[in-house]
Amino acid sequence: MTAPRAAAIWRHRLAIEGEAAGHFGWLAGRFAAAGDHDLAARAQQAAADERDHAARCQAVIAALGGDPTPPAAAPLPALGPTARPAADRALYAAVAVGCVTESLSCALLLALRAVATHPQVVATLDAIARDEIAHARLGWAALARAAARADVGWLGAHVDAMRAAAVADEVAAVAGDDALAELGVLPRAEAAAVVSATWATVIVPGLARHGVIAGAASAPAARAAAGR
Repeated sequence: MTAPRAAAIWRHRLAIEGEAAGHFGWLAGRFAAAGDHDLAARAQQAAADERDHAARCQAVIAALGGDPTPPAAAPLPALGPTARPAADRALYAAVAVGCVTESLSCALLLALRAVATHPQVVATLDAIARDEIAHARLGWAALARAAARADVGWLGAHVDAMRAAAVADEVAAVAGDDALAELGVLPRAEAAAVVSATWATVIVPGLARHGVIAGAASAPAARAAAGR
């Protein structure tokens, strides 16, 4: 019965990849409108990558005996405070999706890659992790560019919300029963530990370096992440 349980986790990841494709496509349009054409091209490529990830997830789900039919498309949730200018909402999205979510995704996928053994799962994790690293770099590049132009400290008030959303999505997409590691599903406690370490050693220092936060910020509670 391990394969059906793993397939259910991969179906959640399939939905997450589809949503990420929408966010990166929206960012590509915002960057292009602002004249940041190199960032626009990178975001457009990221959107294409996420669509490829979704197809790869479907293949894994089918291999595990699950239903690979994509879930019905939901309206893309708006990111960023609606009262802010469009450029600020685009920056919020770049930080939330790139710096926070994709940085966590990279760490979780690399942890999975170290324990997975199913050949198709391993190949899929390799492909997705490689792309997610580029997507995280896109977010950090957008933040660095914005911070060089203006004060981005207003984002600090929204970091907790970004973190909560990323943990909810990314941990649910890769964590589950302890017996499923070979099929690309981390034990919940291990996923929580990876999230906490990545937050403290990668994301917080990066946000502080660019002036989003003043210094150390609390890491997500391992207990909360493990309970998802």
